[in-house]
Amino acid sequence: IDGALGAHARQLAKLPFCGNCQIYTTTYVGTGQYGGEYPNSLTFPKAPTAVMIITSDTGRSMWFVQGCPKAFYWNNNGNLQNCVVTWNGNSLSWYSPYLFSQMNAQNITYHVIAFAVMD
Repeated sequence: IDGALGAHARQLAKLPFCGNCQIYTTTYVGTGQYGGEYPNSLTFPKAPTAVMIITSDTGRSMWFVQGCPKAFYWNNNGNLQNCVVTWNGNSLSWYSPYLFSQMNAQNITYHVIAFAVMD
């Protein structure tokens, strides 16, 4: 966990020194499916450095950082749950063995904010 959090911090620390960044926003509605057979995925106009997903119902969030193979979500009980993350060019996909930590509860709107460093 410390290694993953350190990698997140190092990537995020680069943003203020990269000049301007592009910010992309979108939403998606959860389908209620989760697990390795049902990964979520998003594709952006440019490969993002960091992505945040926020639920519309509880305001919970999850951060993804380019290159990190895991993303972490804290549930209502304070338990840490992780997602397996795959980065492929401008696309991000992820899954979790738990519905809520996959950020895909049925009929819930999720708000996505992605940050990409401008060339």
